[in-house]
Amino acid sequence: MGRIHFLHSRYEDAAAIFQEVLQPAIHDDSETAEALHWLGSISGARCEFEKAEQLYTQARAIYARVNGELGQANALQGLGGVYNRQHRVDKAKESLVQAHTIYNKLGKDRGRASVLCELGDIYQAGSEFKRAEDSFIEAQNIYTNLGDAHGRAHTLQGLGSASRLQSKFAEAEEFFSQANSIFNRIGDDMGRANALLGLGEVYFAQSKYGPAKSFFTQALEINTRISNVQGQANALCGIGDLCHKQSEYTEAEACYTQAQSAYDRIGDREGEANTLHMLGDVFKDQSKNIQAVSSYIRAAQNYHFRWRDDKIKSCILGAQDACFGIEDDESQADALSKLAWVCLERNNYCLAVISYIRAAKIYNSQSKHDLVRMQFSSVHYACCHIEEVEIRVNMLCKLAEVCCDQNEWHASFAYMSAGRIYYSQSNYTDAETYFIRAKDCCAVIGEASSQADALSALGEVYNQQAKPSQAALSYTQAGDLYCAWKRYKNAASAYIQAEKAYAHVLNVGGQANALYALGEVYRHQYQYTEAESCYAKAKHLYGRIDNDEGRANALYGLGEVCHHQVESTEPGWYYTLAEEFNRASNDESRGKALFSLGDQYGHPDAETCYTEAKKIYTRIGNHHHQSKNAEAETCYNEAKIIYTDIGNGMGLVKTLLGLGEVYHNQFKIAAAETCYIQAKGLYTEMGDSEGLAKALLWLGEVYRVQSKHSEARTCYSQAEGIYTVIGSREGLAKALLGLGEVYRHQFKHTEAEMRYTMAHSIYIGIGHGEGQGKSLYGLGEIYYHRNEYSSAASRYIQAGDLYCSRRKYTEAACCYVRAERAYTLIFNAEGREEALNKLEMVSSHHPPDFVATIVTVCAN
Repeated sequence: MGRIHFLHSRYEDAAAIFQEVLQPAIHDDSETAEALHWLGSISGARCEFEKAEQLYTQARAIYARVNGELGQANALQGLGGVYNRQHRVDKAKESLVQAHTIYNKLGKDRGRASVLCELGDIYQAGSEFKRAEDSFIEAQNIYTNLGDAHGRAHTLQGLGSASRLQSKFAEAEEFFSQANSIFNRIGDDMGRANALLGLGEVYFAQSKYGPAKSFFTQALEINTRISNVQGQANALCGIGDLCHKQSEYTEAEACYTQAQSAYDRIGDREGEANTLHMLGDVFKDQSKNIQAVSSYIRAAQNYHFRWRDDKIKSCILGAQDACFGIEDDESQADALSKLAWVCLERNNYCLAVISYIRAAKIYNSQSKHDLVRMQFSSVHYACCHIEEVEIRVNMLCKLAEVCCDQNEWHASFAYMSAGRIYYSQSNYTDAETYFIRAKDCCAVIGEASSQADALSALGEVYNQQAKPSQAALSYTQAGDLYCAWKRYKNAASAYIQAEKAYAHVLNVGGQANALYALGEVYRHQYQYTEAESCYAKAKHLYGRIDNDEGRANALYGLGEVCHHQVESTEPGWYYTLAEEFNRASNDESRGKALFSLGDQYGHPDAETCYTEAKKIYTRIGNHHHQSKNAEAETCYNEAKIIYTDIGNGMGLVKTLLGLGEVYHNQFKIAAAETCYIQAKGLYTEMGDSEGLAKALLWLGEVYRVQSKHSEARTCYSQAEGIYTVIGSREGLAKALLGLGEVYRHQFKHTEAEMRYTMAHSIYIGIGHGEGQGKSLYGLGEIYYHRNEYSSAASRYIQAGDLYCSRRKYTEAACCYVRAERAYTLIFNAEGREEALNKLEMVSSHHPPDFVATIVTVCAN
């Protein structure tokens, strides 16, 4: 009964009956195997190929166990049919040949003939027409000997198809006509419909559209009458092809749509894909390009990606052509993006890259930057999966070119990927080229972190090329950038390689710098033992080349490490040795530091080491960390004479500013004032507004420390005007801060508060923490002198926290002392405790007497 249901395409009823045989109560292996075989046939008819394969395989295994050779042959034939429909040709041939061998051994001619017909179909699909004809003829002879008219008619159909594909139309027509007569005589409507369909294809191939349409229509009528859905779909496709060929697009579209629906209903994905493909062609021919792209994409998604690569490529190319025909840019970009996604799904990575890039260009022209980035991200993925090296590099370069035009960071990725490909092949010349491009691209778009990666990769290339000097420079630059981005592990690796390269070329200075930088990295990662070792080695190397500033910096690093490493054998004076001199901003604060160091820590060598540090900084002329610096003054004066003699105004004015700063720090106020006035005059002559504003700021500072408030206010106001015009927010904030200071010392608190508030707002906007701290401290002073102690304390605390976050502990201590005093005056115990706790935290970064001095000075 199950077989009858199957033969009449009643698959649900047939499956239910065969499933009953598989119930646990039934233990007959032969019946189980036969039921599995029929269930496999049902699944195959439903286009459930993977399920059919599993069922046939299970049936074959049981038949093998019970020595059922005929059953094995039947199962192998079923497997061959399933593989063939999946276009797994080699597997299909293997299974069918095995089945043929068994049938031949058992003398089962009918089974042998049936297998020969299936092999004939496979051979003709592969254009092996001679082998196909031989198979069909051999099967025909067997069926003739058996008196099997039905089987003979099937072989005639096979021969008809082989002849049609070779353009032997007369022979093909004869074969199909004979098959039609036999099917008609024995009453096989399905066979007759297939024969008529074959005749229609023969006439269609000869452009005899009238007869072709007649045959297709007859086939459709028969299949509709017997409810053969697949046959209806096949006939509709034939009529659709005919209409399309005659430019009857509306009729063709209707036929293909009906056929696609029919294939979908029976689960024939390949049939559905074919009709969608043809629908795409119809839409494209009518310039309905958006619909065409949609149809092509759906077709490509329906074709099995492992076995129909040729069809998928055809759909993708059709969709690509249709995309270019879409006039609306946004629709075209959307279509290209969808097409690219299908290309990715179907492993066509090159076309995916091209489509994504074109879509990205359109999206970029529309300023849809999020969509642009999405396209580029997908291109990354696609490029990484292209196996052919040259093609992958070519695609990466296409991506990079587009990204560079749009300042996209993906450009650096593309160049880096290309460089790594060549590096892996030991092609260091090309690798160097692409890593340099990546580096330069990152520099242009401001991607410092990726630039560091490119520099590190360049260092590897230079190492392989035996170019240690270039390697050292690249690694050093990479390490510096990694540090800026707090990528300390990468920085450590880069500095280690740099140190090795410098050692190789006997560059002691470079080696010392690398070791010092490595120490800094380890210190930031709390790896104090490693940091201490690096600082000590750097200190030794700096000593060998008489680099006193480097030696002082290394000593400072050792101090930092020892301060945080209780178990270290080195004393805490390393920290103090460089710390106070780096922090102090004028002679007065240096004096306080010197005064406080006499009794610090109780270490016997503390004063000796402090004196050593003082000598080092005095000897090297560190202009920014030491005020009494005769060498700096001498250098600037000599430069001033030279610039004057050669008429280099820009060099002269910069020298005057530097010289003025030196005099200012030495409290040579009259000399500083003279320099700034001369600089102001030169900037005015040169028409350099920004330089003039800078000179006015310094001149304002000089007047302010002399309590020449009117002159200072004039300078700051002029600077404010210039910075407003040229749009320098930081310069404007400095001028406002200076005005705030002047007004505060004149007790014009309202005007001072307004300037401090404006400066603070600007500093917040530009992320300038130190400027925020200064303006908040100034506001605190205003509120303090107004007896608004709560508001004052709040500003002091905020300012102190900002200074702490920037390691400016002296300034922070002053703020916390003032906050403690304000809270005390309003009896706010909680606030006072907070200020004292913060002060205690800050005191850990200074000798105790230094903090005591601050408390004495700032509390008043």
